[in-house]
Amino acid sequence: DLVAAKDATIASIITRSGTPKVKKGDKVKKGGLLVCGRQEILDDNGEVGTYYYKSADADIYGITFYDYSDDIPMKMICKKATGEVTKRYFIRILDYRFITPSLKKEYAAAETVENSSQFCILDSFYLPVYWGEITTREMENETVSVSKSEAKKLALTHFQQFLADLEENGVRIMDKNVMMEQRENSYHIYGRVKACENIAETAPTEVKQMKRKEPVNESE
Repeated sequence: DLVAAKDATIASIITRSGTPKVKKGDKVKKGGLLVCGRQEILDDNGEVGTYYYKSADADIYGITFYDYSDDIPMKMICKKATGEVTKRYFIRILDYRFITPSLKKEYAAAETVENSSQFCILDSFYLPVYWGEITTREMENETVSVSKSEAKKLALTHFQQFLADLEENGVRIMDKNVMMEQRENSYHIYGRVKACENIAETAPTEVKQMKRKEPVNESE
């Protein structure tokens, strides 16, 4: 069978195999039957003589909704360079690495960047020998205030990423409505996205057993 992967309103249904149980405009709940893989075969009397089973196949799109929520704090902790820098040098041969010692004590918080080069001869013959420079910058935490305009920019970036993730999963955005309100310690962003997507997923078909008809006793 094909069943609904989520609550939706049927936007379109094209059935190639199976018996459709819904039509455009119908509202369905998650797990609701969309297309049945079991078909009834009628006998000469118009009664069910047997059942025919084949995997249901259909394109079923539904209107769905996604609730969106995000919070941006009014104060954030950011890392800032203090200006203190330490440089170290290294050489690596196969799995052996040699690094010059540091002349300064280790920083409590730091950002490290490594640049390396590979030894080459004859312009194209590379040897398993590398050398380079390791630059470490001391960082410190700094508390910064987030203005309403900055929060809007961050909120827009987060929301656009949310929409991009939906579209990457085959969801078509139809409409969106998002608002922002200021709370005690944060900016709260909330809203809803209206979308259209393939809502069908497979599920086992219930196998029905045929009732055996009792033979007619002509002597009675």
